[in-house]
Order: sequence, then C-alpha cells, then structure tokens
Amino acid sequence: MEIKIIPADETKIRELENGSAFTWEGLSGLENDKKAILDDFKKADVLGDVKTFEFYTWKGKLMNQIYNLTGSNAYPVDLTFVSIPLNMFKDIGKLAILKLQFGARWLDDIVDNNARRELGK
Repeated sequence: MEIKIIPADETKIRELENGSAFTWEGLSGLENDKKAILDDFKKADVLGDVKTFEFYTWKGKLMNQIYNLTGSNAYPVDLTFVSIPLNMFKDIGKLAILKLQFGARWLDDIVDNNARRELGK
C-alpha cells in the first residue's frame, strides 16, 4: 500500500473537519512513524479497501488563522496536526477505541472545543 503525506490547505482542513477526521495535535516524526502507524491500523483490522493511505498535515499557524484562535486558545505556530480521512477506514467503532489508545481526536471535536473557548473569552 502506498503512503502519502499531503500538506493540507484551508479547503482540505474544512473538508476533514466536516468528515470528522482521525486527528493528532502535535504529532512529530510522521515521516519516520508513518509505516508503524499504518501497521497498527492493519493489526487492528480497521483499514478500508484503499490502495493509497493518506495523512494530511498542517501547522498551528494555519489552524489559528482558519478558526480565528487567539491568546491562550491559539496553537503554537509550528505545532503539527495530522489527520486521516475516515474514508480510509472500514470500522469506525474499532477506530474510536484506537483513537483513545493513540491519543488522537476527531477533528470536528477539536474545532468545536476551540470555538467554545473563543466564545467564552
């Protein structure tokens, strides 16, 4: 299976948000860890029938700009986000458990939590 690491722009990030992508905040070393992550998904038997596995990445600076995050709610500008679209997976129920094990979150939850914090300022 081919693995692609793809820089995400605002349009793609919003698409990933709408699709509730499997997301890490602050994941570093993706280039070195991508095969191990994919192997973990294979072992858990959650992968869909895809020929190319896609990781989308962007930085905190872009996240702050897109969602108007400020002050203590803003991310460090160099923080790396990594998202995987849910269409890469066949079993979202099992994926929810892996999300907890991997320290990941759904992107729409991240965005909603940040929006609530911004409103509370």
